[in-house]
Amino acid sequence: MHITKTLNRELEINSPKSKASYRDIDIDLATIDMLKQYKLRQTKEAWKIGQRESVVFSDFIHEYPSSSKLKRRLLTHFKRAGVPNIGFHGFRHTHASLLLNSGIPYKELQHRLGHSTLSMTMDTYSHLSKENAKSSIILRNCTKSTIREQKGSKLKSNISRQNEKANNNGIFVDFI
Repeated sequence: MHITKTLNRELEINSPKSKASYRDIDIDLATIDMLKQYKLRQTKEAWKIGQRESVVFSDFIHEYPSSSKLKRRLLTHFKRAGVPNIGFHGFRHTHASLLLNSGIPYKELQHRLGHSTLSMTMDTYSHLSKENAKSSIILRNCTKSTIREQKGSKLKSNISRQNEKANNNGIFVDFI
């Protein structure tokens, strides 16, 4: 995905904030396929009403839907899914958090988010590393004491529960 433009609240196309904001971002094939299918569906719907569509997410009246309309749509989806409203920017923070929890280097995250400096990325997301480090130490200590105290299938069961708990918290610890 090529990031070369931004859209402001007045629906005006601008250049990105900084030189670092111009970037290419890798996305998975399933997402690419989904976007292609959505664009095809949008194009067909536009043809039905005698319009040409050049934008993937359009409302067919304006080239780009207003931010208030998009927020209402998003809120509807949150309600249907029964999840809290994190807003559009919340997706960016969630994405960054998941990447950091999976081990992506901060420098790579900086590029992906388009931050002009590494310190901006570190200032925003370094608390995640601290939280994961604490959780990892707690889990490792718990596992070491468990191994000393228990034997046989009881041990396997306990490690399995701890592993499951760690995975549910987005923490991956090697127990071997």
